[in-house]
Amino acid sequence: MTMQIQLVVIKEPKELKSFIGVLTNLVLIIDQMDFLEHVLGLRRCWELTDKLVDVSDMDGWLNGYHPNFKLTSYAADTLDNAHNRLEIDSLHNNIDGYEFDHRTKELAYLNLIDLEMEILFKRFGVPIAFKKMILKSIVCGIIEEQDYAKFENSNLPNELRNWIYQDVNLDRKITGYENMDTKPELFRDREWYRKKLLGKSPLQIAKEDDRGTIDLEAYKKRIKDQIQRYKDFLKRASFRV
Repeated sequence: MTMQIQLVVIKEPKELKSFIGVLTNLVLIIDQMDFLEHVLGLRRCWELTDKLVDVSDMDGWLNGYHPNFKLTSYAADTLDNAHNRLEIDSLHNNIDGYEFDHRTKELAYLNLIDLEMEILFKRFGVPIAFKKMILKSIVCGIIEEQDYAKFENSNLPNELRNWIYQDVNLDRKITGYENMDTKPELFRDREWYRKKLLGKSPLQIAKEDDRGTIDLEAYKKRIKDQIQRYKDFLKRASFRV
């Protein structure tokens, strides 16, 4: 089965209010269409198009040997440039006053998975706080409640980290779902949008919800309108640099 573009499954936390800032900013990254297209290409390079990795096997996958992995074109170009710069640096090793490109050198020595993640984060301006969650979303296709608070600092040198990552404001105003009363609607609308990307019509989604005595046509229209609301929300608020 050929993998298609699809949203990551996000398990809504029991205490939504505690994590709403994290989750709102997270979906603004991982639900952007160009981000999803990049992830699809990355999964092809990582041989994940037929089946994603089970959550329980993720550590083993990360630490495993993957001789057949390929690089995305973005990472391949970056790595070629890094190696070329290292060669130039070596030729100028004994020249006084020559400034070495330490950023490039760090990228040249990353393993392939880390290199791809650095390129992904640089391309889309992803904050370092989301590194583990986004890597898990790519490899396993899911983000669980226990993942929300797992933020980390990059283990890269400060110079490289400042070049690659942006800060994230988890309290910034999000146009489209501003009020706490409407925050749960974001995840309801996102789920409808996720099903729409899988090829389901608003009518199919309405029937799956099985609301009993509710007017099916009216509910179908509501789903259609809310899916558009979520798409507009993604267009207005993006981390893309």
